[in-house]
Amino acid sequence: MNRRWFIASFSGAALALPPFAPAQSRVARVAALVIRLPTESPSPAWLAFVEALRERGWEEGRNLEFQLRATEGNTERYQPLEAELVALKPDVIIASGSQATQATRERTNTNPIVMVGTADPLGTGFITSLPRPGGNIYRYH
Repeated sequence: MNRRWFIASFSGAALALPPFAPAQSRVARVAALVIRLPTESPSPAWLAFVEALRERGWEEGRNLEFQLRATEGNTERYQPLEAELVALKPDVIIASGSQATQATRERTNTNPIVMVGTADPLGTGFITSLPRPGGNIYRYH
């Protein structure tokens, strides 16, 4: 996977959150379904994502809350974990990989979904075109 594309995709999720306003008291929720939790050993992509959020005025513990779920390589966990995340009503959901994107798509058609690391988003039918994805699934590049 192209490292720059991966970092840009995660950073794209930062753009899905509303612009920061100094008087804002609302806490934004970012949900993510990943294979491994980035808190255990943060990847450069996760660190770049958190930094991109910070540059836009979003800081964990102040006005941002992460809801992270990891499958730990067990494909049977995608559906129940995604159901759990959707029930939390996050502002944006990050789906890492095709299986996470599919599980998320099956659970919601209203929450914005940012797919990361999906090999063929057009072929899988996640989006209708690259410039105009349609629906609630977005791919940042």
